[in-house]
Amino acid sequence: MKKHICRIVCLIGLVLVSYAEAKIISTNKIEDIEVELARADNETLVIFDCNGVIWESAARAFQADAKKVMKSIIRKHLKTMPLKKEEKIQHIMLEKIPKQLLHKKMPTLILVLQSRGVKTLMLTGNRVGKVGNVSLEKCNIRHLSKMGIDFGKSWNLERIVFSCFPNYYNGEVSYATFSDGILFCISWDKGSVLRAFLSKIPSYKFKKIIFIDDKRRHLESVRQVADEIGSEFVGIEYTLAKSKKRSPINLTKIKEQCKFLIEKERWISSISAPHERVFSK
Repeated sequence: MKKHICRIVCLIGLVLVSYAEAKIISTNKIEDIEVELARADNETLVIFDCNGVIWESAARAFQADAKKVMKSIIRKHLKTMPLKKEEKIQHIMLEKIPKQLLHKKMPTLILVLQSRGVKTLMLTGNRVGKVGNVSLEKCNIRHLSKMGIDFGKSWNLERIVFSCFPNYYNGEVSYATFSDGILFCISWDKGSVLRAFLSKIPSYKFKKIIFIDDKRRHLESVRQVADEIGSEFVGIEYTLAKSKKRSPINLTKIKEQCKFLIEKERWISSISAPHERVFSK
């Protein structure tokens, strides 16, 4: 009887330790992120999502609260257009419409971590491969470089292609890929691709993983990986993109911008003011 009670107590203790070593917090404040990052050391892996964490589109129509509306309008047109024209439109949306930092402190936070010997990684659902002649990998790297961010500084690794994670788009196949400190998951679960990445670098052992993402499901999937490898886990659901005060969505304007994009193959910031900035091909 005593042995049975001891086993139960031990099991409860293990569960409590497990919960103590894994937590997910939700915040829209950069200061809360700074607190957690200050506790990182050279045995910590700090992972950042990009869309909704590091950057957002500079175009109002592509920002968090308007994105669904914009995508539904664009998708309707993409279905019926020739492949070459679709690639031109995709190229403009991906590369020609500027990105902007969601919070101006983020590049400094990443640089400070790297200067302290903390490994930093970008884990994104963004695609790889090409749109026309544009490399999507290099496109992401260019956007980050303009913001003063280089995740490649943390890694002395060659490009890794994960053939077990394929993605099919317009008849072409691409695969989840690690390149220059960025882990592209494409359409796959972030935790699964991270697990595969860590298995490729067995010499790196992380006692702690900190992951900043704007979606809870991605945090949960990475938490499972941390549990499997016995790492402490801190997940930060960063909600600034969703809670940020913005100008109201102008649906009429968005539709006009989409029409101009499809017909003229250009993105303009305003239809009614032709003197405003034009994002061209």
